[in-house]
Amino acid sequence: MPDFASDPDGLDRVADRFEGLSEDSTKISEYWANYAIPLTRQTGKGLPALALPSLSELTPGVDEQSRALKEHIGTVETALRETARLYRRSEQQALDEVNTIWNNVPQSDDTDGRSSGGLRGIDLPSDETLNAAPEPIGPGLWKVSVDIVTALGDIEAESIVISWIDELLGGVFGEKPTEALTEWVTGDWEALGTVGSVFENFREYCRLMPRLLSDATKAVGTEGQWDGAAKEAAFDAMMANANRVDGLADIWNDAKISYENWQNIAYVLLSEVHGLLITVPAMLVRGKDIVYKAWDIPWTVMNTVKGAFTGENYLRQLLEELLGIALSILALFKKCVQTMFYVLQAFVALCSFIPLLEGSTDLDRAW
Repeated sequence: MPDFASDPDGLDRVADRFEGLSEDSTKISEYWANYAIPLTRQTGKGLPALALPSLSELTPGVDEQSRALKEHIGTVETALRETARLYRRSEQQALDEVNTIWNNVPQSDDTDGRSSGGLRGIDLPSDETLNAAPEPIGPGLWKVSVDIVTALGDIEAESIVISWIDELLGGVFGEKPTEALTEWVTGDWEALGTVGSVFENFREYCRLMPRLLSDATKAVGTEGQWDGAAKEAAFDAMMANANRVDGLADIWNDAKISYENWQNIAYVLLSEVHGLLITVPAMLVRGKDIVYKAWDIPWTVMNTVKGAFTGENYLRQLLEELLGIALSILALFKKCVQTMFYVLQAFVALCSFIPLLEGSTDLDRAW
């Protein structure tokens, strides 16, 4: 089949589309800088403020992905412009050189391409996937945190009646456990929910990009009016180049799944903390009854006299029961604090693990 491109300017126009898609790849870094990096600047003692700074570990990988994707698509733009230049110079001389050019474009073994259906009106993937701030997704950790704060308020209302227990627990913890737990659950829990949305938006961006690249590839025959053996080789190379971007979508899909797993575990653990805390008021009510009995002088005298004959120490029994309640509450609060710490540790571990998911992609880049 004779090889020709009757409109080299058309090939340059197709190259412009690839240039636009290549430049659009920088939107990944921009979106991360605009919406993820600010989350790492949270301040305070609450779990969200302690956890979110760990996201900064992902920043180098995100920037590298954005840069390498730009370069990957840029190879097609460069090849198209060089092809147009060669066709302007000499059709016959260009054939072998064009084939050499397209052999240097990064490709994959999958040359089937993909459908570009449903893309009408979409020029850049960022227009569709990175055009709005991320929204909180996943189980409502913020709702559970509100439930915990409410339970702590109920505890504080009861503990005023037996303030010595509160002081005892405060002496053991260094601060009152109700205050310590309240600090853990304060902060911007909805911000934690947006992390998964960022991952999801990046995944959808990287899924849409190869479809747009394939759509632009089809224009080499129509807009560039290119036909022949070299065109077929270039077309296959461009389709394979587009297919290789799928590896980036896999990275962000894995990141989102890992984050969702953390969210679900955190929801279960925080719900467990809430379940433990709502048992405390009943303990405090029992403690209050014991205090009232101890201060009921006639009742205390009567039982003390009775105990003299039965060998029982009435006041000692009351104090032992009261101390047992205090120790039970102490153990419960200790478990609650440990659980909150586990949730924090899991998030930090998640942010350390996600970069390992990058490993290698179909782009054969060291991310």
